[in-house]
Amino acid sequence: MTTSGCKLVAALCLGFCLCVSSSPARGQDPRDELDPVNDVAGVLVADPSPDKPGTLYTTADDESSVLEALHARATGKDTYVTSITGIPISFAILRAILPGYFLPDASLICQTPYVKVYRNAACVPTITGTLPFCAPYMGGNYATMAYNVTKKCKAGTGFCVEVNQVLWTRNIYFNSQCTQLIGTQYGFDFMCN
Repeated sequence: MTTSGCKLVAALCLGFCLCVSSSPARGQDPRDELDPVNDVAGVLVADPSPDKPGTLYTTADDESSVLEALHARATGKDTYVTSITGIPISFAILRAILPGYFLPDASLICQTPYVKVYRNAACVPTITGTLPFCAPYMGGNYATMAYNVTKKCKAGTGFCVEVNQVLWTRNIYFNSQCTQLIGTQYGFDFMCN
């Protein structure tokens, strides 16, 4: 997701949701990055209502590979279910010329399970880290922060699935000992497993 394609989103999504831009890190080869439109083989957007099926946007050429990458199983004629996000998502297929053009608005990402499938890709480790000590934060408060071990789809030879997941967690406290919790913020990004 490029900076221009990613909007900063402040929404109630377990506290705070942020769409994180994933531009190449300093010193990283930009050829490792995937094109957010042309390398997308499929986009799965679940309907906010659990009773309605979501939509998988894909091409006729990529359809079988995308269904396999999603571990989807048929439930009827042109209807499928996957549990790639940890919860079952039923969906129908909408064949598109370039599925990357159907990426939903960033404000929907926190509201619905959302999955991207890339072609010519591989899942590779990226960042990890923590700020385990209590550090000064805005407004005279204090915070600790932890990044989850992450993997991203980068240039490769197969299909790679990214799911919107928690990238980091920040706990905010009243005191400098970080014992009186005010609340927790979460940052989200697309990661593969």
